[in-house]
Amino acid sequence: MSAAIAAGHPATVEAGLQVLHEGGSAADVAVAASLASCVAETLMTGVLGGGHAIYYEAATGQAENLDFFVGMPGLGAGRREVDLLELDVPFGAELIHYAVGIASCGVPGVAAGLEALWQRHGRLEWTRLVEPALRLARAGAELTPAHASCLQMLAPVMTMNEGARIYSPEGTLLPAGSRVEQPGLVRALEFVAEEGAASAYTGSISTALLELMEERGGLVTAQDLEAYEVEWSDPVEAAYLGTRFLTRAGLSGLPETLPRVPRLAGLEESDRALRLARSLDGPASDRLGDTTNITIVDLLGNGLVGERLRADDEPGPWLRRLPARARPAPEQHARRGRPDPRRAQARRPDGQHDGSECRPARRRPRARDRRGRRDAPS
Repeated sequence: MSAAIAAGHPATVEAGLQVLHEGGSAADVAVAASLASCVAETLMTGVLGGGHAIYYEAATGQAENLDFFVGMPGLGAGRREVDLLELDVPFGAELIHYAVGIASCGVPGVAAGLEALWQRHGRLEWTRLVEPALRLARAGAELTPAHASCLQMLAPVMTMNEGARIYSPEGTLLPAGSRVEQPGLVRALEFVAEEGAASAYTGSISTALLELMEERGGLVTAQDLEAYEVEWSDPVEAAYLGTRFLTRAGLSGLPETLPRVPRLAGLEESDRALRLARSLDGPASDRLGDTTNITIVDLLGNGLVGERLRADDEPGPWLRRLPARARPAPEQHARRGRPDPRRAQARRPDGQHDGSECRPARRRPRARDRRGRRDAPS
């Protein structure tokens, strides 16, 4: 069987291909490509974003939906009135209303979601999957024409505060072909490699995030981060022209939209476009925003479709607060099914306990399964 990957940036695809050529599963490829997209597609997604994925296992014919969307913040804190910056951003001929600022940030899900996917369906070592994104972050990613066009539209949002240093470093917006460099992103990915997803919830990244929330009046709390859970569930089925589509309920709108799409085969191009536009012109077409997607099929026929988005409308500030070094952590991130060295007592060469203990484990975000199974944090 042939393998394939499609994504929103050539560098995202390249990161996935590297892992695919090393025998990685569709889940491994998704982790590597998604982390690379947090470098190459920063207008659409980021390490502190959220998303969804559907994973198909060829051997069993079973599919699972993984929800790692951003969470509503505010646990453990009193009700507060916050100020948001109101902006009207032009998308073509249409104005889209934005309410942005630190108080619009949600509880991040990308790190927990990617780790949950890898824990259940991955083959390669976690640190190997972070390497392509790290290399890309050190070199800087090229701004493609499509992303440059998006930057023109999103400039009022993306150039707020520290974002101006990233997307308009000399006072003008970066043109297509420029290198996008985010100070601190290399360090953030190093923490993801060393500490795993826990870095964003109880580790080095979470410390920087919470400091930013405290300084600028954000709503995300330590309790929010510690309580965050991804969720596995059965996908929603939708039938169309004799084909079974698997999707998620809620924001996707696909189960409601597919039945309205007419047969288009055999029609002239202009007629196809008009009929398709009419079918999409309904309640489900009132989308909340755009995102970036990845589609993967590995050599065994396992497949994955995933989407991610940003949860931090204001790019850059938390990266500047990252510590120079990671918190004390074990040498290797724990792998599913293997003993976790963070829970073992230190032993002398003769096999006897020396009275000390290994450094405590960071609490990993939990995964909940609607079908009754719960993956406990390790």
